[in-house]
Order: sequence, then C-alpha cells, then structure tokens
Amino acid sequence: MFSKYRAVTPYLLFTVCVYLFGAILYGIDTGSFGSLQALPSFTKKFGKYDATTDTYALPSSTKAAMNSIPFAGQALGAFLSSNVADLLGYKLTMIVLAIVQVIAVIIELTCKFTGSWGQFTAGRFLAYATGLAEMVVTHYNSEISPASTRGLLAGSMILFNALGNLWGAGMSRAFATETGDRGWLIPQGVQLIPAAVILTLVWFTPESPRWLVQKNRREEALQSLNKLRPRRDVDNGFTRAEIDNIELSIQEAAGTNREGRWMDLCRGNMLRRTWLAWSLFVFLQFSGVQFCNSYAATLYVSVGLAGKSFTYIVIGNSLQVVSCLFQIIGYDYFGRRIFATLGGFFCFIFLTVIAEVGGSGTNIPTDARSINAIIASVILVQTFSRWSVSNAFVIGAEIGGVKMRRKVLATSGVVNMASAILVTSVVPYLMDVEPGSAGFGARTAWFFAATSLILVFFGLFLIPELKGRSLEEVDELFDAKLRWGWQFASYKTTGTGARIAAIENEDHNHIRKLSATEVELEKSSEQEA
Repeated sequence: MFSKYRAVTPYLLFTVCVYLFGAILYGIDTGSFGSLQALPSFTKKFGKYDATTDTYALPSSTKAAMNSIPFAGQALGAFLSSNVADLLGYKLTMIVLAIVQVIAVIIELTCKFTGSWGQFTAGRFLAYATGLAEMVVTHYNSEISPASTRGLLAGSMILFNALGNLWGAGMSRAFATETGDRGWLIPQGVQLIPAAVILTLVWFTPESPRWLVQKNRREEALQSLNKLRPRRDVDNGFTRAEIDNIELSIQEAAGTNREGRWMDLCRGNMLRRTWLAWSLFVFLQFSGVQFCNSYAATLYVSVGLAGKSFTYIVIGNSLQVVSCLFQIIGYDYFGRRIFATLGGFFCFIFLTVIAEVGGSGTNIPTDARSINAIIASVILVQTFSRWSVSNAFVIGAEIGGVKMRRKVLATSGVVNMASAILVTSVVPYLMDVEPGSAGFGARTAWFFAATSLILVFFGLFLIPELKGRSLEEVDELFDAKLRWGWQFASYKTTGTGARIAAIENEDHNHIRKLSATEVELEKSSEQEA
C-alpha cells in the first residue's frame, strides 16, 4: 500500500513544505478577510455608523469592492507567473513574492493611521499579486514530485491553503469581541510569518531540475535531482536516466522552441487542454463557496447567531482541512476524476437544501431545525467545494505537457480570478434586499447548484484521468486523441514520457519492457531501410 511513497525522501518533503508556505501565506489572507470584515474592530475602523442600530457596518458597495478588487491583483500575479518563473526560476520567484507580501502587509497595517478602506484594499491588491504563489508552488511541487505521488505532493497546496484559512479564521475568532484597532491589526499582521519563513528557508531548497534542463543547465539539474531522490536511485543511475529522458522529451516536443508560445494555447490538441483547464477553474468559483461565505454572514446576523459566526467559520475551515487531507491522499489511489464528480454532486445537494429551506429576501426561517439544516449545508458546501479546487490546480499543472504547463496554469489563474471577481461582485446584489438589489436571499443558491450539477457530468465524461502519469506522458496521451476522460487511465504509452514515469515510480519491469520495445522498433526500422 505504501510502496508508492518509497521515492519520497525527507529532503523532498522539506523542500515541498518550504514552498507550501506560499499556500499558507495566501490562505491566511483569504481565510482571515472573510471573517475580518465582520469583526467589530474592523467595521468600526472602515465602516459607517448606523444610529438606528447603534452599530458600524460596511456598505454593500464597499464590501463588494474590498472583496473583488484584490482578485484583480491575483489575476495579474497569476498571468505573470509563467514569465517570471521562466525568467527567474522558482527560488527567486518565491523570494520576490515574499518581499511583495511584506510590503503589502505594511500598507494594510498603516491604515491604522489613515482609516482608509481604499488604502487597505490597495494593500490587498498588492498582496494578491502574490497570486503567482499559487501557480509557482503548484508547478514547482509538480515538477519535483515522482509521478506516483504527484497527487499528494502537488495537491498539498490546497491542504496548506486550507490550513492558512483555518489560521486566519482562528485569529479572527480570538478577537471576535475586541473593538480596538488591535482586533484587526493582529489577525492581519500574522501574514508576515509565512513570508519570513520563505525568506529564511527557501535558500536551502534546490531549483527545479526540469526548469534547469529547459535552461540547458544539465549538470545543475542532475545535482538537484540527486538531492531529491533516494540514494539507491542515484547509485543505480536512475536520476541520470531521468534527466536524459526529460531533456529528450523537451527536444521532441519543442524542436527549436523549448518553451512554447502563448498562441500555441489555441492550436491543435492544446486548445482542448486549455479549455479543460479553464473550465475547471470556472467550476472552482461557481461551486457555491463564495455564495456561502456571503450568505453565512447574513444568516448568522439575521437569526441572532452573530456571536457564534466565527465559531462556525472555524468549524468549517477545520472540516475543509480534513477533506483536503483525504483528497490528496486519495488522489494517488482513486485518481482525479472521482473527486470532481463527487464534489459537484455533494455541492449540488447541499446548495439545493439552502435554496429550498432558506427562502428569498428577508424570509429567513426562524425554526431551529431549518436554521441548523442551513448552517450544516453552508459548512458542507464549503467543505466539498475544496475537491473541485484541488482538481483545478493539480490537473491544471499537469495538462499542459512539456512546453505549455506554466502558460496553461497562468492563463487558468486569470480565468479563476475573473470568475471570482464576477461572483464576489454580483452575489451581494443578488442576495441583498437593499434598493437596486434583487433580494433573492438564499434562493441565489440555485444558480450555483446548477453549475455544480454540470460539474458532475463534466467529471464523469470529460476530465482526463492522469493518475500515475509523468508530466511528459501527457503529450502522448492527448496526441492519441482519446475522446472520453476514463480512456486516459487505461491507455498504454510507449514514448519518452512512459520511461520517465517508470523511472520515477521505480518500475524496473516496465523500464525493461520499454527498452525491449525500442530495440525491436529500431531493428524493424533498419530492416525497412
């Protein structure tokens, strides 16, 4: 059962975890702001006073702007991630994003003196420019992971993101009753911790061997891979063979163009891969999690549970961590497709419950059974939507093949953020009962239930199964013009990518079979000549 983990070394785990602090960094911000904007200290600083209720609150327009504008920064970071990583490599990119994060947090904290929500939002815009962290962390961990454990190691980005969410929500829970500035300064200031860890430890990690090969730095690539793989693989010559085949795969795929062009995203079978990746990121945002985040805050206040709202948020984040842990372990056993299908199905069920029980406008139910059903459904949607999130990043980092991985994921990140901006901008106006708003309330969930149901069929029929495949194998799989997602699991590859997968998985018998097949093909070619 655990044989697939034999290629995972302590140094590989250390390296993966250092980069995963980039996911924690991003997770703290997203996790904390969802609850931060409900803290009395935050609304007192940036909101408007309502004399009729004797409370401070953020206007809908301010709330929509503070939630949506930072996603534009993340879209910028995601789009730039491909070029920045190509130019600087992964280590320097991580250093740059950590420095940017420090500057952004300082801008946010100095709002104590200005009280400007615009300045705070500008800081979050800059912080979200480290949206390239999501792309860089996913790519780096995908590139250094053996094929047999890539689901676990690359998918851990979402687990650590969930841990960051839990951290951020927990900090807000701790200051739920604080009305002074420290109530929002401390939860926001802890974002400096992951940045400091990255700046301290990233120097002790190796550069990606695949990136080094792409830059014609073969010996450095071999040295990096030797550090990451078990000693027996180094002694048996497997690491040298892996570098040889990675170099060969780049030559076969690229010809004179080793890194691919942006226009290639719309050509040949790469167009299919691109729209598959983009679709996964659209489903990520339309699985209902953003709606639940907005609706939950309204619900808790309306039924008199505002004091417990932070507790419910922490419970939800804790369940998301458990869900992510199960998923990333299950990836390398059950594959990718099943999580998209089940995640979409569960989100559809619980969003339907919210829409049916919750009512429209201000007609929020008051009986305990209905309220408990809605709260449970909100938490479970937030939990199972994580499955579609993980799929988007893991498959998005795999599907581009040899040349186009970074560009596919970079553009997917832009699609992700564009979808997030759309959802976070529109949901408050669909839900609220203010003049100019639709007043749908909980019935807004029907929109997201429909897209979750579509995700079920998308997972069943179209998402390719890439479990256990090397990154270089993906090109051969799509060149085979397989129509349905399940066909990818059983297709037998024979090229350079198959050799890399066999080497990474320490499949000695498969290596020998591939070598024998190549000898036979060479003899056949010689006879024909």
